[in-house]
Amino acid sequence: MEKIDFTPKVIKKSEENVDVNYTPDILHRHGATMYSVRDLYPLFWILVVILSLSVATVWLLDVMFMLSFMGWFFLVFGSVKILHIKAFIEAYHQYDLIAQHSKLYAFFFPFFEVLIGLSYLFMWQSKIMSGIVLVLMLVSAAGVAFRLHEGEVTPEVHMDTVFQIPMTWVTLGQNLLMAVMALLLLILPW
Repeated sequence: MEKIDFTPKVIKKSEENVDVNYTPDILHRHGATMYSVRDLYPLFWILVVILSLSVATVWLLDVMFMLSFMGWFFLVFGSVKILHIKAFIEAYHQYDLIAQHSKLYAFFFPFFEVLIGLSYLFMWQSKIMSGIVLVLMLVSAAGVAFRLHEGEVTPEVHMDTVFQIPMTWVTLGQNLLMAVMALLLLILPW
């Protein structure tokens, strides 16, 4: 499979340290590299696919939408991580609070995500999985928040080898969204 080039745009600096090629769609800046909304298009398309699969699953199999969405989310992103496991381990090891201490955890994490996805899709032990997801996503979000606070940018671990997407507030948002959805599954009757 040929790698798609979504390399970030590099800005030029003038003598006064002012951006010369500034565009209003800039989302994130790291050093002299700037990322725009266009850099996130691959992620948007993947989310459209996940939403479509979720709606189809709800319609065809009468599965709760939140279970379906989380199932497809973990299944798709976990599968991409598995396809590029070496790159994932190295990137994940840089910021995840648990993976920093164990590359074995980083290795098994995408497989566990696929298991979580299947669990949600088949509605198997969903409450238990939601508790586990809540903890894992909060730990991951804490690692991302720390790295962002420090001003460090790491490639988005599940997309870096396919698309060039930076670890930004989008990554933090994804982790927190999954944590909130898992919490809702734990506390709401269904």
